[in-house]
Amino acid sequence: MSQEHRLLSRLVWSPLVSTFGRRRALRGKEAAAAVDMKPSPMAVFCPEDPSEISIVLESARAAKAPMICLGTGSRITPDLRVRLPKQGYAIIDLKGLSGIDELNSDSLWISVLAGTPMKTVVAAARKHDLRLAGTEAEEGTVGGWLSASAGIDDCILGVHQSPILSIEAVLATGNLVHSVSAPRAATGPDPFSLLLGTWGGFGIITRATLKLEPLPERKLIAGFSFSSLSKAIDFIKVIVTRFLPPRRATLFIDGQSSKRKARVVVAYEGQQQINRAGQKFAFSQAEIFSGQPAEHGKARQWLTSDPFKDRKFFSSGIAWSKLAGFLRAVDAQLGGFDKAVIDHPGLTGCLLRVAPGNSETTPRHEDWDNLVDPDNSLRNALDSSRSWLIRVRSQLDPDGLINPHAWPPPWPGGEC
Repeated sequence: MSQEHRLLSRLVWSPLVSTFGRRRALRGKEAAAAVDMKPSPMAVFCPEDPSEISIVLESARAAKAPMICLGTGSRITPDLRVRLPKQGYAIIDLKGLSGIDELNSDSLWISVLAGTPMKTVVAAARKHDLRLAGTEAEEGTVGGWLSASAGIDDCILGVHQSPILSIEAVLATGNLVHSVSAPRAATGPDPFSLLLGTWGGFGIITRATLKLEPLPERKLIAGFSFSSLSKAIDFIKVIVTRFLPPRRATLFIDGQSSKRKARVVVAYEGQQQINRAGQKFAFSQAEIFSGQPAEHGKARQWLTSDPFKDRKFFSSGIAWSKLAGFLRAVDAQLGGFDKAVIDHPGLTGCLLRVAPGNSETTPRHEDWDNLVDPDNSLRNALDSSRSWLIRVRSQLDPDGLINPHAWPPPWPGGEC
C-alpha cells in the first residue's frame, strides 16, 4: 500500500467508522471482497440515509479522497477500470438506500430510493398493470439508470423526454437538494437535468419520482425481409414518420456489400384497434418496398437478438438524409462492415451501430469519428458544451473527487 493510500485510508476511515459501524463500513480485505475491482478500494461505505452520504462526501473532501458510487448491478467497463484512481479511493455502496416510498396508480408515478433494483420497481408497477414510462430496462438500480440515461424515448414525438417528475440528490459539495414537481413552464431552466446522463459527475442521486404508464392492452410484432438495403431504409423511415409510429422499430443489416440483406422488425403496443391499424399500415408499406413478411416466431427472435455479442462496434446518431451516403462511406473508407443495426428512429434521424468487417486492419475509433464529423462542427459544438459542464463541475467539485473515473464522459461515437 502506498504512502498516499495509507494517508487517505486513515483520514477517511477514522471519522466515519463511528458513524456507520463496522458492518456498514468495510476496509482492507473486506472492502476488496465486497467489490471486484482492481485496484481494490481502501474502504466501502454502505449508507442507509441520504444524510449519511453527505457525511461521507464531506469527510472525503477534507481528506481529498476520491469517492466512487456503486449500486446493485453497476458495471465498471474495462475503459473505466483503467481510469480508477491509483493513489487510492473509497466506494459509496447504495444497496442500503433501497425501497419504494409510494406508488400512485391514479396519477401514474412512483417514488423510489436510488439504490432500489430496477427489477423491484418493474415488479411493483406490474402489480398495478403499469410500467416505467419509455423504458424496458430491468438491470441495475434506479440511480444507475438515471445517471447513465439522459431521457426516455417518446415514439410519438420522436424526441427524448425526462423520465423523472422530481429528484433528490447529494451534490459533490455534500449538500442535499430537492427538485420541485411542477410544470416545466412554471419553473424555468432545470439545473437538476445535470444529474441525468452525466455518470455521477455532479452528485449522487438518492431518490426520484418516476413516470409510469399503463401496460399495453396488446403487443403486435411484425418482421420483413428485404433484398435491397435502400428499400429497407426507405421503409423504416416511412413507418416511423407517418401514420402511427411503432413502439420499437429496428433494421438489421447482414453481409458484405455485394451480398447484403436487410431485416426490419416493428413492435406496436397499446389499444388493440390502434395496434392493428399500425400493423396494417406496416404490411401495406412493406408490399410497396418489396419486403417479404416473416413468420411471427422469427420476427420475435429478431427483436430480442444481439448481433454484436462479443463484437466490437461503432455507434453514432445519424440524420436520415445522410444515412445511405454514410453507409457507402463506411464501405469505401473503413474497409466495410458485415453487421449493422439501425434503431431508436425519430423524425429526423436514428442511431446507427456498425461492426467493422472485411478488412485486414481494424478501423480505429478516430477513423469513425472523422467519418461522422469530417469538418469537426459536431465535435466543436460538443466540446463547447463539455467545457461549460466542466466549469460547472469545478464549482461543485474543484478537486474532481466524485466519480473521477467516469468523468468526463467520452465523446459520443467511437468504439464500444
